[in-house]
Amino acid sequence: MLADYKTRTKRKVGITGEKRKYKLSIFLAPREIGNWSIIQRLAMLLTVQNVLQKFLSAVYVLAGGMKIYPPTDTMKIDMNKTFKKFAEVCPMVLVGYQPSVVSYRVSLGWVELLLGIGLLLGPKPVQKVSCGVLLIIMAGAVQTMISLKEYTQVVVPGSLFIALLYYYKCLSTPENKKIQ
Repeated sequence: MLADYKTRTKRKVGITGEKRKYKLSIFLAPREIGNWSIIQRLAMLLTVQNVLQKFLSAVYVLAGGMKIYPPTDTMKIDMNKTFKKFAEVCPMVLVGYQPSVVSYRVSLGWVELLLGIGLLLGPKPVQKVSCGVLLIIMAGAVQTMISLKEYTQVVVPGSLFIALLYYYKCLSTPENKKIQ
């Protein structure tokens, strides 16, 4: 690969007419890694990050909106039954506070809605904070499902936790380190 890089040089004529060798930047002469160049890999990575950002934002905005304003009365009754079980094993119970069912559902809905909007529209520091708080919420959701012994329902919050963790890592990585 080093020999290939050395062959990618051009001669440049200076002001005095002498020829100087200069090496092309890796952005102008991309190295091949497998079948993908570095520029193609970076473009693909940024596309994946943008799609992941929009997907996670949509999930949390919709989930938060549904918790705040359930569209039907039967959905509201079902959510209240579910959140009654969640409130009994809520992590706040460990410090002696058990929230009411409706306030727990609505407050969690508002937090998810606002953090989803922050994840979508905020600058990078706001996105990082939103992602971090959503990671904590998803860790609590996994803990809640395990406490209720509903192991099959751990998949969704666990998957969202992993996706948020990947996106948080992408937000924490400096731009010049993403190329390597």
